[in-house]
Amino acid sequence: MAEDLYELDRTFERRDFRTHPLPGGAYENCVFLHCDFSGSDLAGIHFIDCRFTGCNLSLAGLRGTVLRDIRFE
Repeated sequence: MAEDLYELDRTFERRDFRTHPLPGGAYENCVFLHCDFSGSDLAGIHFIDCRFTGCNLSLAGLRGTVLRDIRFE
């Protein structure tokens, strides 16, 4: 995991992470609303206490990804 990025209490809305990849690091207590992660490489990213609402995670690469206390709606 890239230790240089740590996002806390941030909301990401209608982001297309296929064309603009989510930077590696840790995301804690973040909300992702209607974001497109399809086919994205999320390897090694830590998601802690996050919520994904209406997001597309089809075929996202999750090798080494941490999903701790996550809600998918």
